[in-house]
Amino acid sequence: MLIVGSVGLTQATILYFIMTRVIDLTAKSNINLFLLLIVGSLTFLSIIFCLRILLGGFGTWLITIILVLQLSASSGLYPIQLTSHFASSLTPFLPMTYLIDGLRHAISLGGSIGTDLYVMFFVILLTQMLILIKFFISVRTNKFSFMNSVALKDKVKNNG
Repeated sequence: MLIVGSVGLTQATILYFIMTRVIDLTAKSNINLFLLLIVGSLTFLSIIFCLRILLGGFGTWLITIILVLQLSASSGLYPIQLTSHFASSLTPFLPMTYLIDGLRHAISLGGSIGTDLYVMFFVILLTQMLILIKFFISVRTNKFSFMNSVALKDKVKNNG
């Protein structure tokens, strides 16, 4: 999570700087805006890492499918009333729905972003727990035996 967190914080900081200083966006709450950018970035990076670690190449393909679904079904491009029944039924299950709702509140509507943050924190926690479970299973099944100090010494001795 340290790598994911540092990348997410960097992305959110750069985006916040561009939005507030370059584009000159005036938000109802700059603190909520920055917080949502950080949590949103961490949410999507956690999903990407989780699917990639758990599913390998298929996870990469699935990430692309989720991105396309989120763009069309999270009411970011069009109001949910203008989307198909299939897309509107997916809306509550897509994290981008909550990020977009929170950003609307932080930028122009005001009001609470608590529910949006809770959902994104839940997604982060869930994905990180799945990664941790995968790690413990890999350790138990000796998937990391190549990192054993004896195995490393033998490999160096055989190559050198």
